[in-house]
Amino acid sequence: MVSHCKDAVLSCAAICTASARLVYTPWRLSERLKLRDRVRELCPGCKIALMVDSNTERQAAKDIRDAKKNGLIDQFFYGSMTAEYLMDQIYAM
Repeated sequence: MVSHCKDAVLSCAAICTASARLVYTPWRLSERLKLRDRVRELCPGCKIALMVDSNTERQAAKDIRDAKKNGLIDQFFYGSMTAEYLMDQIYAM
């Protein structure tokens, strides 16, 4: 996942998304936010979106919603959405 974000940053892509399996390290929200900090250092205009499975990771989903509410990330997505809807949301960012 880091290499995908690095590639996006190096090409100055507008959006960098990261899957958020937050139960086990290094996929905890705190590690994702550290990654967000590094991405924003390299590409300040990069949008940060996290994806979470709200059915199996309810606490992680709440934490990610709070991160969006507090301005720590630009957007979040639920893993249960269709690929078409996800692409539309990314395009809208």
